[in-house]
Amino acid sequence: SEPFGGDMGVITGSPDSPNLFNLVVADFKVTEHPTDVVLHDMYVNHMLQADDTGMAGTTPSSIQSKLRQFEAYASFTGFEVSVPKCMIAVFGKEVVTDTVFMLHDKPLQKKMKLKYIGVHHQTGRGNIYKDNYQVLADKAKNAAGAVLHAKAFVGSDMPIRDMITMYWARIDPYLKSGAKFTMDVVASHRDQLEEVQHYFLRRVLSLQKRSSTQILFTETGVCKTWVRIGLRVGFGI
Repeated sequence: SEPFGGDMGVITGSPDSPNLFNLVVADFKVTEHPTDVVLHDMYVNHMLQADDTGMAGTTPSSIQSKLRQFEAYASFTGFEVSVPKCMIAVFGKEVVTDTVFMLHDKPLQKKMKLKYIGVHHQTGRGNIYKDNYQVLADKAKNAAGAVLHAKAFVGSDMPIRDMITMYWARIDPYLKSGAKFTMDVVASHRDQLEEVQHYFLRRVLSLQKRSSTQILFTETGVCKTWVRIGLRVGFGI
């Protein structure tokens, strides 16, 4: 299209939108509380990513205090809070609380499962990221099917290097998504991602489903899923 000017706001999809919002709310601070979460001798009591705000605490009173501070900040700055979209999640083994958390005089709904900044969480027993592995594995499987369908459409002589390029672009992002913060403490969860990787690479190399997995990586140059995740977590720390 012909060049056009944008004199109001930012273009849809532009990274300037969340970045500018981050600058606007950069002055939002939450008073530190003795029961706040501590990581490497630093209090971690709230997280901000554009208009997605998360707050953490280990007691109901500290959480309610943070909600009051957030409410006051929103009133002072003129931000409108969509209370129906706000939720509370209680993590821990058999943690039960009857506390009703309030924001702008409205009760917040409690959730056993929620999604925050693209990551699926679940409360209660087990790995809180269990659902995240399942969702990512399903998305990677769908992407793998789409790429393999493209091979069937183009022809069986489609170069392997082109298939691997499509793997890096369409499948690998799902297999390594969240690797900076999700520790693979449950092998069965990680296996879901490995199964998709093995399935795709075997189809690319025209190998049987019981073939050795080592050749999948020596012939394609692709790293094993668990190696990539291990390296990303290491660099993240």
